[in-house]
Amino acid sequence: MTKKMWNRNYIIIIIGQGISLFANNILYFAASLFILDLTASGTIYGSVTAFSTIPLLLLLPIGGVVTDRYNKKKILIATDFCTAVLVGLFGLGIVYASSLWCIILLLMSLTVIEGFYTPCTQAMIPAIQTKENLVRANAIVNQIAIVANIIGPVLGSVIYGFAGIRWILLVSLICFLASAVLEFFIRWPVQEGQKAAGSDMGGSGFFGEIKEGFSFVKENKKIRRAVPLTAVLNLTLTPVFTVGMAFMIKIGFQYSGEVYGIASTCVILASLLGTFLAGVMGEKLNRSFVYRATLGSCLCLIPISIGYWCQLPRTVMLLLIVGMFMVEQLLLNMYSVYAVAFIQKQTPQQNMGKVMSMVVMISICTEPIGRVIYGVAIDYISAAALVAVTVLAAAVVVVYFWRKIEVFGE
Repeated sequence: MTKKMWNRNYIIIIIGQGISLFANNILYFAASLFILDLTASGTIYGSVTAFSTIPLLLLLPIGGVVTDRYNKKKILIATDFCTAVLVGLFGLGIVYASSLWCIILLLMSLTVIEGFYTPCTQAMIPAIQTKENLVRANAIVNQIAIVANIIGPVLGSVIYGFAGIRWILLVSLICFLASAVLEFFIRWPVQEGQKAAGSDMGGSGFFGEIKEGFSFVKENKKIRRAVPLTAVLNLTLTPVFTVGMAFMIKIGFQYSGEVYGIASTCVILASLLGTFLAGVMGEKLNRSFVYRATLGSCLCLIPISIGYWCQLPRTVMLLLIVGMFMVEQLLLNMYSVYAVAFIQKQTPQQNMGKVMSMVVMISICTEPIGRVIYGVAIDYISAAALVAVTVLAAAVVVVYFWRKIEVFGE
């Protein structure tokens, strides 16, 4: 491990990850448009996108064990190469038969591979960075992911609009292959304690390691408190943005899709700024600052409820909603960078894959639940009351975890 943050392995990993994330984003975005064009059914589209996450939830713990047992470089290359092959195979059915089942199976296959790709990349960063560099290194990884989330759908919509799904499949296939080839140049040593490729993968040994990862999270007091806090924030604050902002702008104030698109872009850019600031601050991003930032991410949405109750003009409410959500996402992303680096620092390298896969799994489990609850509730409760109740509940949770239990130590 080198003390230099911008080392060869780190540069190759983040470039490869950026290429893969870009390909994933244009593929997912174009696939959703293709499904809607093919079926004209919102129900089918919603069902496909919801059920496609199930393999990810089931396979993340398995992917964590595989990451800890085998050479991470080989796993990274294999996931990108297999994705390219699957895009090519299913792409034939999509292009020449306009097969809905092919696009469904492709999306399901992508989430299966993500179950191995995600814990692998999460485990590689702390293996090539010192603890002092972890916050900045993770911040840059998050920035790349956010940029891919911005650029991917934009270019995906342009390519799909002018050239159709055929060129989307071709571009994404080339990107995945390019990422796999680039990752060949990673210099990855055999990790101490890492099991050889021929070791037993079946029976109690394999599932025992999944249990080992869960037990480590459960028994480590700091991680045991940090993970539920992150899960609760995903359950409460994330749906306020993903569901609430869209409902308030498009349904509540009857703004166009274009206006909502601009509003979403502004909030995503604020998220990018949050990860950038976290990277700049590095080790100065301490427990005290992150506590205030996380609490602020809850309370900053209260002005939206006040604006509703005061019946502010439509344009003022739009600016208030967008502005407050920008602040919320900026602060939440600073917390996210800090939390990931904190958990990585607490975890031995030989358990990194298992532990990080458990953390990711718990986080993505609560977010869809929050979306469903918030989506149902907003049909029956006023947006002002729902936002106020949700963010105050989140604030109470933050104070409880941080002050009474002291989730994060320095």
